Amino acid sequence: MAALTGAYNFSKEGFRLTDDMKKNFDDNGYIIVRGLFDNKEMTNLRKVFEETDMIANHGLKVGDGSDKKTKIVVWTNPGSDVSGVMARCDKVVNTCEKLLDRGEVYHYHGKLLYKDAFTGGAHLWHQDYACHIH
Repeated sequence: MAALTGAYNFSKEGFRLTDDMKKNFDDNGYIIVRGLFDNKEMTNLRKVFEETDMIANHGLKVGDGSDKKTKIVVWTNPGSDVSGVMARCDKVVNTCEKLLDRGEVYHYHGKLLYKDAFTGGAHLWHQDYACHIH
């Protein structure tokens, strides 16, 4: 297995985008920021998806070319729940603006892919995948 590149640790005391992070983003199209959200924030986020009707009422099943399905929920309004607040918080927005180096960023859409244990299908990754299911 290849070594993971572009992985960094979040520090509340002094997290800032470095030249190395920007280069990894420019070269690979992503960076991983471990610990960006703490355990309490992640617990609250899980509750939004697991304890609300979002998945049950708004999820779609997408075939993977075999007999299995991946489930997906896509939304365009970040809303005022925990998921929307997290998408708009300073540590996300400021980092994205610096990575993209294009000024102010906006929420385009949110996407959650999920599978039931031992039953879910493969997901064919593509950046505009959600456009194919509208």
